[in-house]
Amino acid sequence: ALEVGLRYSRVEQENVPTGDASLEDWSVGLNWYLNSNARILTNYVLGDLDTLAGEFHGVTLRFQVAF
Repeated sequence: ALEVGLRYSRVEQENVPTGDASLEDWSVGLNWYLNSNARILTNYVLGDLDTLAGEFHGVTLRFQVAF
């Protein structure tokens, strides 16, 4: 079985030493259930930090076994 997920999150900080900042990110994930005990998970993240780093991209890949 396949499962698709989408997530949006936003964090705002005020009155910190580096100034006000906000972080927004979008995540798209795909889970592949091999059987009832194993799955492969992958995520792509697109984030934007408005003050320091700018835009960033990330990919994660995990393998999970439950026993």
